[in-house]
Amino acid sequence: VEMDMAQGVYRTVIAVAILVGPLIGGSLQFVSWLVFLFMLILNVISLVLCYKAYSLLSYPEEEGDEVEGDAEDQKEE
Repeated sequence: VEMDMAQGVYRTVIAVAILVGPLIGGSLQFVSWLVFLFMLILNVISLVLCYKAYSLLSYPEEEGDEVEGDAEDQKEE
């Protein structure tokens, strides 16, 4: 039931985007600086989110644990 609801919302959002996107894009063709500014803001936001997500990652090498594949590779050599 939840998956059906999620697919319905997803399909609705896609349908609205297909209808509204070209209308908004066509109306902005004469104000290209606004499109550039909007894309710049979106890129900065995504860069900040990626930086924050990357800083939350932890790797086994940093915590002192050995990676399973490394020990086996060293024995074979």
